[in-house]
Amino acid sequence: MRQDGEREIAQALDRLRKSDEASAPPFHATLERARRGRASRRPAFRPALAAAALLAVIAAFLFFDSKRPSAPRRPVPATSSAGSALASWESPTDFLLDTPASELWRGLPRLPESPSSIPPTDSRSSRKGAPS
Repeated sequence: MRQDGEREIAQALDRLRKSDEASAPPFHATLERARRGRASRRPAFRPALAAAALLAVIAAFLFFDSKRPSAPRRPVPATSSAGSALASWESPTDFLLDTPASELWRGLPRLPESPSSIPPTDSRSSRKGAPS
């Protein structure tokens, strides 16, 4: 019984495939129609459509931009006052740079005048992990 059902399904699928093949147009005719259709189109239509769309977008932008009220502008300070304002400006987080012992990195270290004023060190005791 199982083989009979499978055989019936295979025969039905075969009939369906043959009816599809019979209703399909020939390949060469489809290819020729596609080639003729491509040659008959006007190539200037697409660039003209793109230019018209671009002009419409620009016109809409200009139209809506002119409807919006412009924001009042602040007067620009004179250059001398701007320069003095920049010279006296201080960062609002500048206090975070003041750390304990920050005076050590604000200047250069002071070295002794001559190497003879440096106290000698014992080279044997300064090595860590060396056997004594």
